[in-house]
Amino acid sequence: RAIKRIGFRKMMVIGLFMLSIGVAGLTTINTVSSIVALMLFYYFGAIGLVSAIVSLNIAGTTGVEAARQGLAAGLLTTAQQIGAAIGVSIASVVVSTVALSIGSSFASRVIGYRSALLFSEILIIAAAFLALYLIRRYNLRQKRTNDAAKS
Repeated sequence: RAIKRIGFRKMMVIGLFMLSIGVAGLTTINTVSSIVALMLFYYFGAIGLVSAIVSLNIAGTTGVEAARQGLAAGLLTTAQQIGAAIGVSIASVVVSTVALSIGSSFASRVIGYRSALLFSEILIIAAAFLALYLIRRYNLRQKRTNDAAKS
């Protein structure tokens, strides 16, 4: 419903920023944090992730011929799965590297997870700004096309 109301382009950006709020919040979690805080940050992250993914799928299949909709959706899903696999692999390397450089305690693993979340946060914010840039570029191109059609 929200995507219908505000549009998939805006919802993609809003979703990415909500995801970044959730991930940023998770970086503050430590060994004595409240479960309520953890649930709140997961809520923001989950809602943001779902909003961004659904909006991205709509964006990726909008304007595609009906005969190629399945192909477009399949390519999007494949790209998402490959991206997730690469992202988890990189995050695992960050966690292991940081944790092993500090020690083998539970606290060192928490610091490792926090480092991986911070790295993810940087990528999420970069994706949000890239989406904003591309949306703006698309809107300018549409305006030029409409202006040329009116002339």
